[in-house]
Amino acid sequence: MNVRYFDSKGKVSKVELPDEIFGVVPNESVVYEYVRMYLANQRQGNASAKTKGNVHGGGAKPWRQKHTGRARQGSRRSPLWKGGGVVFPPIPRDYAYSISKKKKRIALKSALSHRAKADNVLIIDEFKIDVPKTKEGERILKEIGVYKEKSLILYSGNNENFYRSFRNIPNVAIMPANLINPYIVLWAKNVLFTRDGLTKFKEVIH
Repeated sequence: MNVRYFDSKGKVSKVELPDEIFGVVPNESVVYEYVRMYLANQRQGNASAKTKGNVHGGGAKPWRQKHTGRARQGSRRSPLWKGGGVVFPPIPRDYAYSISKKKKRIALKSALSHRAKADNVLIIDEFKIDVPKTKEGERILKEIGVYKEKSLILYSGNNENFYRSFRNIPNVAIMPANLINPYIVLWAKNVLFTRDGLTKFKEVIH
């Protein structure tokens, strides 16, 4: 799989990426499994309400059982009463679950291969930036031709000025390459690896 490479001088060339990572046939069912798991794991699961046994008060019977002409009632905290409990209330729960590491790797390779096939995987130099400036990050994106597009930048994780120059740009996500996941790849239209970031990524994908 050949992709475009942008060096620090603005020159464009082609580099070859391994087909076993960027050239596989996407497995849509596994990608779906991963996205479903990822979104489930983001849920807080803290919705809560009280049953009639949890609501404060209601210890005394509202009126006697018989001979009142009214329906029998055992508690003022019955779900039938204002201020009463809920019949089947939501309770705090954990929605998180996991899938196998093998499926996670397949989902990641499928997402990257889909972006690479569309010519949306790019390699860039990890530009040396002396003073972190958002304008510098925007200038780099304009030179590459992806400015104002959803872009994921994967770098080595060791260049603080590089990170701070991109972190506040709208529609741009930047993270160390070893933290990549299929969901963020699918979120982005363009996936930009720095050369050092690509090396770091290859170390963790195998």
